[in-house]
Amino acid sequence: MKILVVEDSMLCRKLVAKYLGEQLPEAHIITATNGAEGYRFFQKCTPDLMVIDLLMPQMDGIQLLKTVKQEKPDTKVVVLSADVQKITQEEVLQLGANIFLPKPFTQNQAKEIADLFQA
Repeated sequence: MKILVVEDSMLCRKLVAKYLGEQLPEAHIITATNGAEGYRFFQKCTPDLMVIDLLMPQMDGIQLLKTVKQEKPDTKVVVLSADVQKITQEEVLQLGANIFLPKPFTQNQAKEIADLFQA
């Protein structure tokens, strides 16, 4: 399983990769620092699962989600954001995200993702 983590916060990016790696040790985890870089990696590695932040430079998470779902609709996407407004959650789920999770990212959230998406 290939997982692409797209998050501009270095601390959050490292935590997501660490916790998912603990839950899914067989997974190959790739990280990107912004939406544009995440999109380039998406095109190169065609991940099975993406974890996307919403507020990022160069390309925000909404645009990245829309683009990913247009190009490869079966890609599993988890949106991770500090913006926990109900309208934001509804928007990302309507755009095709499988799960919306609030920040900060926790080990329990990593387990939830692993349980849902384990191949």
